[in-house]
Amino acid sequence: MSNMDEFNRITAIVFAKLYEAFPQGIRLVVEDVADGDGSPDQNTIRNFDYAVRFLASEDFLKYTAESDEGLFFVEVTLTLKGLKILRSIPEALEEKESLGQRVTALVKGGSKEISKEALKAVVNQIILAATSGHWWKG
Repeated sequence: MSNMDEFNRITAIVFAKLYEAFPQGIRLVVEDVADGDGSPDQNTIRNFDYAVRFLASEDFLKYTAESDEGLFFVEVTLTLKGLKILRSIPEALEEKESLGQRVTALVKGGSKEISKEALKAVVNQIILAATSGHWWKG
């Protein structure tokens, strides 16, 4: 799996967990996004660490502490920007389902069963909403 595919998968799982837990802060651990039954490999750990840090640097989420090894983040919650985007409903969708509802439904199906194309589409819609808010209704 490419790093971009892994980023999309991790981002979808993180957003689904945060959307369901909001407004409460949660502890995100690399095992939440590990693909498979075993321990996460070093690439997954690095991708998890960098993905969460990236999402925080872009103001989608915030956290109060992290592990030095990239294994977990503490008191993670959506920012107002992240919540607003996940609660938005893209005008292009005929059904009136928010991005948060879509990403949560995708993840609940099981991360192994999610297609790369579906993950890419929903993560792209989230990023597009963050960069050009005119196409969505909040």
